Amino acid sequence: MNFSPESPQPKSIITSPQKRTVVDIKADLYSIFQTAAFLKDRFESGMVDALFYYRRLKHSHSELVGLQNELSLWNRSLLEIIDDFKIDQNFTSILSVISSIQDFKFNEIAQTWQLDPYLLASVATECTSNFITIIDYLHLIEAFEEEFFQQLMGDLEKSLSQINTFQPFLIQIAQLNQNLPLYLQQSGLYQATDPTHIKAILQKIEQSIYTLFQEFKQYLHIQ
Repeated sequence: MNFSPESPQPKSIITSPQKRTVVDIKADLYSIFQTAAFLKDRFESGMVDALFYYRRLKHSHSELVGLQNELSLWNRSLLEIIDDFKIDQNFTSILSVISSIQDFKFNEIAQTWQLDPYLLASVATECTSNFITIIDYLHLIEAFEEEFFQQLMGDLEKSLSQINTFQPFLIQIAQLNQNLPLYLQQSGLYQATDPTHIKAILQKIEQSIYTLFQEFKQYLHIQ
């Protein structure tokens, strides 16, 4: 889902007879993210039922669509507003989780694979978060830290290894991580000083992981 002011805007779920101020919209957005973050923590701790968790996040997604619709009237986007919060909590990651699992049919898939729906939902959420973290890192960094990147890849491998049916994705991530030092050496990253050249090298890694992430989402019927 693209939360940009240029994207086509569905009908807002938040109706108002007058154009609301950005301050009012920002307050609603903060409340949604605080609730979603609280719910996510409870879900990962096993204190919230998986079905309730995903239904609630789908509702949060609908609320965000409505807020983006309102923000478009001010030529603003959700990501801009999130950046304005300037607080420690990473609401960008919460936005990514809400966006990527909105159509996750975990109950149907869990039944087919003979898995505990809670386990599948929990691991799928964890893998999704790890994929997004890696992609965001490669896309936004100015200086590449190989050790830190391999740590992120290791976290993804650990997440994928929790469910046997994720094995094909685990193998591809492990191979990519294993071949990384050779690729970086052959591509000249260690000697590169031109930021454009460095970015081009990292974009190839980003595209490989992004493609695998799209295949992972398709595998789980995530839109």
